[in-house]
Amino acid sequence: MYNKQTIRNIPAYVICLDRKRKERCDINFPKIKKMFPKTTWVHAVDGNEIDYLNDDRISVFAKYNVKNNYKIDYSFMNHKNQLACALSHIKVWEKIKNGGIPAIVFEDDVTIDRTLKDKITNIITKIPKHVDFASILYTGNDNTKKYNDDWFKIINNSFFGLLAYFITPKGASILLQNVFPIEVHIDKYIGYISSINHEFKAICYKDKYIPPLETYMKSTLNHGINFKSELPDNNTFYWIVIAIILVIIIGIIFTIVFLNKDRQKCNRQLKKYKKK
Repeated sequence: MYNKQTIRNIPAYVICLDRKRKERCDINFPKIKKMFPKTTWVHAVDGNEIDYLNDDRISVFAKYNVKNNYKIDYSFMNHKNQLACALSHIKVWEKIKNGGIPAIVFEDDVTIDRTLKDKITNIITKIPKHVDFASILYTGNDNTKKYNDDWFKIINNSFFGLLAYFITPKGASILLQNVFPIEVHIDKYIGYISSINHEFKAICYKDKYIPPLETYMKSTLNHGINFKSELPDNNTFYWIVIAIILVIIIGIIFTIVFLNKDRQKCNRQLKKYKKK
């Protein structure tokens, strides 16, 4: 669909958080614009400036989770910056829908070096025709169903990471249909939509992108480790855990009984010895 020459004609949008611009967009935006001359700086929604409890675009469920820092599933939001991230991507989707031209979307903390520049260019040349969403740089997807030799299908909420992606006006329109009120992480939302709407063709490149540790540490999204949210949804896991615990308990009981019998035997032998 694209080659190394026509790539330069693709519009691009960079979501830039103003309070982080010195360490992010001031550095990365010029590099992206050099790759894509038709690049637009999009002012990100700032979590510090949204009154999320009184914002009708956000569901009661998400408001509760953020207010109480509640997260038992990885899809749940538990920080106002995560809400702002979702609103920022939605803002770009509206621009792409109204513009009527497919585009590339970047988050501002994607640090472009020569290696990554070549990788992005190579991936874009492999984007198939007739897809609505193609994730170029992402961090997770458990699905192993292939779209073709270079791409995996996005068919569930295991997909996450929106560092860079290609999206069509049709894709943006489909995503916008049910995006409000916001309930879950915006990348997880894409997985949900692709699972239930077969008109929405979403794929991700075969190789995940592992950002530098510094990028993860400086993230404003508060993606801390939460053990509850990391536990599997499938009940099989919990049945296995219960079975293992029962085996251990039974083993301990048998060991105690065996040792007790052995001790009683020793006591009897000791009494006989004393009598002699």
